[in-house]
Order: sequence, then C-alpha cells, then structure tokens
Amino acid sequence: MSKLTKVLLTVTAVNLAAGTLFMTGVIPVGNMVSWYLTFPAGVILLGLFMLSYVLQKEVARFDEEQRSLPAAPRSEKPTRSRSAEAEQGYQGEPQQAH
Repeated sequence: MSKLTKVLLTVTAVNLAAGTLFMTGVIPVGNMVSWYLTFPAGVILLGLFMLSYVLQKEVARFDEEQRSLPAAPRSEKPTRSRSAEAEQGYQGEPQQAH
C-alpha cells in the first residue's frame, strides 16, 4: 500500500471508532453536536480509501508507461491547439459536403 492509502486507512479507522463511541453514548458528548460528524467523516474517508486501494495498481501501471515513453525533443515547435486557432479565426481546410 502507498503512504496515502495507509494514512487514509488509519484516519478512517480512528473516525469510525470515535464516531461509533460518540453515537452509542459510550463517550457522552452532550450538546457538542460537532462530535457526531466523526462517523460520517469516517464513512466518506472509507470511500476514499477504497477508491485509492482499488486504483493503486492502475496508477502504478500508468506511471510506468509514462516513464518508459521517450521525452519529446525540445527543438520542436509547439503546435497550435484547435481552440487557439478558433480564437484567431482560423477554420482550417474547407469541408466539402458529400
């Protein structure tokens, strides 16, 4: 597991445990309603952890593919994007209807 995944798992476990203790009344929090938000925060973090855990292999594979690609030479002129051409009024070759 990556460092981010481990941190998410730890924070998730702490929030879920604390939220459960607050909601069941084991730790009385009285009128401090903000303490009850620890459980929903733990559930949200659990979802982030699950996404991170499922996608970590894909991210590692993508990073490896990007490292293996040759770097583009610096001497090439950058190409103009279509949006930049459209802003300057260039429409390209005329299209013929078929």
